[in-house]
Amino acid sequence: MSSALPPDSDNLHQLAQARYERQLLAEITKLQAALAEERNSTMAAQEQFEAEQTAAREKKMSESEKASRLLAMEKAIEAAQQGEQKEFLRKVKNKIAAHCSTHSSSHA
Repeated sequence: MSSALPPDSDNLHQLAQARYERQLLAEITKLQAALAEERNSTMAAQEQFEAEQTAAREKKMSESEKASRLLAMEKAIEAAQQGEQKEFLRKVKNKIAAHCSTHSSSHA
């Protein structure tokens, strides 16, 4: 008794093996395409996230710079106003001193 398969059976086995390999290759190709699509989708989402983070940082920086400039302007205005007040008070003081000295000399 020989364990050899009849010629038709061997041919059917080769056909079945070839079909199995084609189906397996088709499934592998589908999986590779799905993985590539998922990878692209993930990369796009990551790029979008990074772009949003960058935009948020730039906006925050811009707002911080604006706030710093406004604060500097406010301080400059306050300094100018204080300088004007000091100058005004100095002039008033000089006028009062001049007025007092003229009155005191005219009474003498």
